[in-house]
Amino acid sequence: MSTLHLYPARLSTLCLGLVLALAAAPAVPTAAEQRLYDPTKTPVVPAPIVLWGDLEPGPILGDSSFHRLGTLDPPPVPYWFDLDIQGDYLFTVTGLGFGVFDVSNPLAPRLLRQSKAKDLLPFWEPSDQNDYLLDLDAPGSGAPGDTSGSDDMVVITGGDQGFVVLDTRQKAFPLVHYQDAGGILTNSAYAAKLGERFWAIAADNTNDGGLQLYDMTAATSLSRCLENSKAAPSCGVYQGRIGPMLPAAEVRGAGDFLAVRRFSRNLEIWNVANPQLPVQRLAGQLAGFTVEIAMWRDARTATPRYYLAAIGEVKLWIYDVSCIAAAGACALTSPVTLDVPDASSSTAQQLQLSFSWNGDRPFLYVGNFNEGIACVPQREYLVDVSTPASARFVQHQPGGDDYWGWYYTTCPTGFNYMRPMHAKFHASSGYLYRAAYSFLDSHRLVVGSTPAIFSDGFESGTLSAWSATLP
Repeated sequence: MSTLHLYPARLSTLCLGLVLALAAAPAVPTAAEQRLYDPTKTPVVPAPIVLWGDLEPGPILGDSSFHRLGTLDPPPVPYWFDLDIQGDYLFTVTGLGFGVFDVSNPLAPRLLRQSKAKDLLPFWEPSDQNDYLLDLDAPGSGAPGDTSGSDDMVVITGGDQGFVVLDTRQKAFPLVHYQDAGGILTNSAYAAKLGERFWAIAADNTNDGGLQLYDMTAATSLSRCLENSKAAPSCGVYQGRIGPMLPAAEVRGAGDFLAVRRFSRNLEIWNVANPQLPVQRLAGQLAGFTVEIAMWRDARTATPRYYLAAIGEVKLWIYDVSCIAAAGACALTSPVTLDVPDASSSTAQQLQLSFSWNGDRPFLYVGNFNEGIACVPQREYLVDVSTPASARFVQHQPGGDDYWGWYYTTCPTGFNYMRPMHAKFHASSGYLYRAAYSFLDSHRLVVGSTPAIFSDGFESGTLSAWSATLP
C-alpha cells in the first residue's frame, strides 16, 4: 500500500548549515553527510495551505526520509531518481530497484511492486556505487492523440549494469525480457513505437559506444536473455549502432526523431522512422554547458512542431527544431533563454530536466541533484511551454516563502536528503509526480479553463491560480 500523510504534527528545526552538493551518481555517503541526518526531519509532510497557489499537495507515495544514509550499505530502502507514466501506471527507478504504482485514482495511489535490482536482473555486479538504476522510459509520449504508447514494457538503464527491457504486463510481477551488460555504460534510453514495432535506443558512453539500437518487439518473446552485445550477441534484440562510434551521454526522443547529446554541448538529431536506416537531420552546439536535454512534438496545430530544451548551470534553453521534419538543411537557431537559479550556493547548478503533458498543455520540470547549502525559497521550476517563445513559470515566488521551499532539507520545515530530481504529469488527472530522492510525492496543478490554440501556435487565456482544500 502507498503511504498517505495528512499533516501529522512534527518538530521544526533550525536551517542546516551545510549540505554536501552531490554530483551525477552518488557514492557511499561520507561521514559529514551522515552527520546531517536530523531525526526531526521525518516523516515527509505536505506543504500547508498557506503556501498553496498554482500547486496543491497530493498524496505521498513513498517516504525514506527516516533512513540514515551510511548506517547500512547498500541502503535497504528506495531512493527515487526517475519516473515515467504510461496510461494509469507510474514506473520508478530507485537506484537499486524498480517500482510500479497504479495512479488511476490520484487521491489513492497504490504501490503494486517494489523490486530489488539484484533479485530482478539476470546480471548484477555491484561495485563501490550505491545507485545504478537512474533512468527509465516507457513507449509513448502522453501527448494528446498519441496512441503509440504501451505500459506492457519499460526500458531501464543501469550504468555498467547495462540496458534492460522489462516485461510489465503483470504490474505486480515485473520480469526481465532482456539485458545487455558487460560492455556498455548507459544512463539514458529512449523507447518508442516506430512503424509497426517497438524499439529502444540507449546512449552508450564508452569510447567504443554511441547510440545502441534494440528491437523491443523481439525482446517480448524472451525471458531473462542476457548478453554482451559487444562480445557475442545472441538474443536477436541488439541491432547495431546508429551513427558514429563516439561516446553518447544522453538520448531523448519525440516520435520518429531522436536527439543525442555527446560530451557537454554537442547535439545531433536523427530521423529514426526506419531505425535501421537512420538519417541525421541536425548537428550543432548547444548554447552552453548542458547536463540534460528534453524533446517533444507539439501536434496541436495543423503542422506539428518540434522543440528541444537543454538545462545547464542556471539557464534553461528552448530551441525550435521544427526544421528536422522538413526537407533541406536544418540547424540550431537562437534559443529562448530562461533563468533558473539555484541560490542555495554560489556554485550550485541545475542538473535535471523532465518533459510531460498535462492534458493538452506541455510542461518542463527543472530539478537539481544537490541538497543545497542554504535555505532558499526555490530550487526547482515547473515551466509551462504551451507557447515556448513565451514560456512561463508555475508556482514561481522569488523573494518569499515558497511552496517548493517547504520540502528542502536546508530549510526549517524540510526533510532528510531531499533532492528534486525529476517530475512528470499524469496527463489525464492533472497531478504532477515528483521523484525527490528520499521521497516520492504528488502535486495537483490548479488551472482555469483550457485556452484555445490558434493556427499560429499562440494561445488565448492565462494560467489562473486559486486555492482549495484537499478533497
